[in-house]
Amino acid sequence: MDMTEEKKSEKKISFSEVKHKLWTKRFLFIKVWVITFVLSVIWIYPQPRFYIAKTSLAPEANGESTSSLAGIASSFGLKLGSGTTVDALYPSLYPDLMGSNEFIARIMPLKVTTFDGKIKTDYYTYLKKHQKVNVLKLPFIMLAESVSKAFGDKHAAQNLKATELNPFSLSKNDNDLFEAARSYIRCEVDKKTDVITISVTDQDKLVCAALADSVCRQLQNAIILYRTKKANADVVHYKELADSAYVEYQHAINDYARFCDSNQESILESVNSKRDRLENAMQLKYTTYQTLVAQLENAKAKLQERTPAFTILSGPSVPIKPAGPKRVQFILGMLVLVTIILVPKVIGQDMFMAMLRKVV
Repeated sequence: MDMTEEKKSEKKISFSEVKHKLWTKRFLFIKVWVITFVLSVIWIYPQPRFYIAKTSLAPEANGESTSSLAGIASSFGLKLGSGTTVDALYPSLYPDLMGSNEFIARIMPLKVTTFDGKIKTDYYTYLKKHQKVNVLKLPFIMLAESVSKAFGDKHAAQNLKATELNPFSLSKNDNDLFEAARSYIRCEVDKKTDVITISVTDQDKLVCAALADSVCRQLQNAIILYRTKKANADVVHYKELADSAYVEYQHAINDYARFCDSNQESILESVNSKRDRLENAMQLKYTTYQTLVAQLENAKAKLQERTPAFTILSGPSVPIKPAGPKRVQFILGMLVLVTIILVPKVIGQDMFMAMLRKVV
């Protein structure tokens, strides 16, 4: 019983000692809080505001028969069975597709306009010349640019247009822009529903909304291009064959017509035999042409079947409020952080750990 009372007394003395030490150092806390508050305000308020626009879409079945479960699954990028033709581009790979240099290069020429209408240019130039930065970072940015010019690659200073970018070989500056675009444009896929969510972050609210819509269409076009590549090649192939067969059929008609016109009065068996041969050749060319036209129409039907459709679940809209930076949360977080750091230093490391053990 005495031991319990002694422990309670020790605990009370410990907490009262901590309270006393903290109270005696209250002006130190106030000074640190004021300095932290001022520095946090100086740092966070020049930070440019940014907005986030989102859009979500889902792939649809392409009109295959509902009895063909594997066909429906293939339109969603799923594998069912080894006997069916499946796609290699699954929805889970769409973020990787959007993160590729080839996809980013297709986004760079897109036209953007700021909310105030003062800037109208392509996205590449917008990222390169019209991004706001914290004024406190300007000396470091200028220093980094000077070092880059002095020791960087020779192609870093090239002034390329958005349409001239080569995703296979980028300069350091362009690669930095591509990395920035990758961080601003995000794609997420729900593994259960395959719903695709595209989010775009930008300093201008109209740019991020317009870019979200454009990126969504670019992704749809990329998926459609992949899914219909083989079927589209078949259409082009049969179109060329049908056109060639039609030309040959026209030549056969002309040969037959000229021969008949020049030998109308002839009763020679050799003339009749040649006329029959020309007529048979003309019919053969016509049959070939008809067959290729039928195959062309069939290829077009397959192309339509392979073309995926998309349902826009929620379209992008111009955001009303900025998504960040969270200035109040940042300042409060910094105040809490310095308090957590300062308390052990004031009361002593050993006493702080002992207090924690008693609390736990």
